[in-house]
Amino acid sequence: MRTCVRMSQKLEQLMLASISCSNLSYVFPDGAVLFECISFSIHNRKVGLVGANGAGKTTLLKIIQGELEPLRGTVRIQGQTEVLCQRATKISGETVGDVLGVNEILRAVQSVEAGAADPALLDEIGDKWAIREQISAVMQQLKIEHLSLIRPMDTLSGGESVKVHLARILLKTPSVLLLDEPTNNIDSEGRAVLYDFIENWKGCLLVVSHDRELLSRVDAIFELSNRGLQEYGGNYEFYDEVRKMEASALEQRLVYAEQRIKREKRELQRNHERQEKRMSRGQKVADKGSLPKIIAGGLKRKAQVTMAKSKATHEDQVYQAVTELQLVREKIKERNIIKVDIPETRVPNGKIIFQIQDFNFRFTDAARFLFNQALSFTLYGARRVAISGGNGAGKSTLIRLLLDSMGLLPDRLTGERVGRLDLKSDRISYLDQRVDILEDNLTLLENFSKVTPHLSESDRRIRLGRFLFDRNAVSQKVVSLSGGERLRAGLACVLFSEKPPQLLILDEPTNNLDLDSIERIESALSNFEGAMLVVSHDGRFLENIGVEDEIHLGESTNNFAGLFASLRIWLPP
Repeated sequence: MRTCVRMSQKLEQLMLASISCSNLSYVFPDGAVLFECISFSIHNRKVGLVGANGAGKTTLLKIIQGELEPLRGTVRIQGQTEVLCQRATKISGETVGDVLGVNEILRAVQSVEAGAADPALLDEIGDKWAIREQISAVMQQLKIEHLSLIRPMDTLSGGESVKVHLARILLKTPSVLLLDEPTNNIDSEGRAVLYDFIENWKGCLLVVSHDRELLSRVDAIFELSNRGLQEYGGNYEFYDEVRKMEASALEQRLVYAEQRIKREKRELQRNHERQEKRMSRGQKVADKGSLPKIIAGGLKRKAQVTMAKSKATHEDQVYQAVTELQLVREKIKERNIIKVDIPETRVPNGKIIFQIQDFNFRFTDAARFLFNQALSFTLYGARRVAISGGNGAGKSTLIRLLLDSMGLLPDRLTGERVGRLDLKSDRISYLDQRVDILEDNLTLLENFSKVTPHLSESDRRIRLGRFLFDRNAVSQKVVSLSGGERLRAGLACVLFSEKPPQLLILDEPTNNLDLDSIERIESALSNFEGAMLVVSHDGRFLENIGVEDEIHLGESTNNFAGLFASLRIWLPP
């Protein structure tokens, strides 16, 4: 009976869970306005909060959490609230029990069971006498019952770490959950666990994210921009479709506004010519002397006044048309599509890009080799391949070993190498998350000029324009570029260089990028005609750039059976 009552109370709490924000405004200490008059209500729904980097999403979340004070406005939350703090990087010394927050309660229960009668212990336990059973049930639900509470967190895989954090949430049974970029820097296994958790969440949830797979599992999308907060009543797919329709409508308004300006300018010119003709005819009549001078003078002044009024009216209409055009242009987002032919990156189907045979590597002083089984594979032609595996499986190290074999690393990796690793092309480019090929103290145009001595100044500007950099943007110093702009600039530099790459290597290119930036990078990569090797946990990104095959670096030898099976199709016909 008590269980039924508890379940009923829990369901009631979930049904009543809500977040209400009214007229929220936030201003930085220097007086700059981040956002103002933000109002929304979330009642027992899952909502994704999106927007460009710097729009204020994390700040808004911190205001809701109570970490920051708004300039004005109110926040009301109904229900117990928890924040899912995804610490994907493992923290030294922290145990599973520390993360779950159960160590003190378990010690108190153990002490009371051993005969201690301290009232403070009873206060610590409260109504959690069944804490052991609750922990066991939650860990079984998340399939981590094999983990000991004293297990150090830094020994867990990415997926196991995510599950432990989710177990903490389930043990506290909140009805309101706040998440800030929860899938950043976690592997595919961890993402899958989180996706399932969110899909089955029954309370009130607000998540800041640019992960499209995650956003496809929410009930609504809120977009925060310099125009305020816009609500879209559906998941990511609905939001994306509405955005495309809005963009199409704005494009039509843009065409109409441009046509109106031309029409109003033509009418202004025609009216001016008509008035000039009338003035000319009147002057001829006056010159013949057929009218008294006083009458001719009055008619001339009247014509001049009429001409001035007509001119002012038409100039006002031109001004209104120009203003409308500017407003429409401000509302139109920068186009996401980058279309440019780069035939120099094309790779023949039978060309070998690199070969790895019975290869393994052990860092100096390491107890074991990096890979459980030596690697053997060959990459032919313009294949697009993802390197997958959990955090710590060796994905980035494999890329560094490829680059090291060509002398492209500033410091050679030291350790024992067995087998062969041969690169058959010297046209290889690598872009990491920081895009270190760019020099921060130089402008974008100066960086681009260094790698494109074969191009004229006008050609450089044209090519940067194709990558959505206007004449003002090319004069910006690279240090001031956003993450998305920086990656786009790096791509332009490598793809238009004197020797465009036949193999492009990317390491987590979409980390910390907003949705628009990701879409621009996807469109840019679709123009590349060479081979590609990509480390990414973003499945939708890999699909959109045409990845066809996968090298999976697993933790067990069995994973490599799948590796060899998938690599057979890389052999040329």
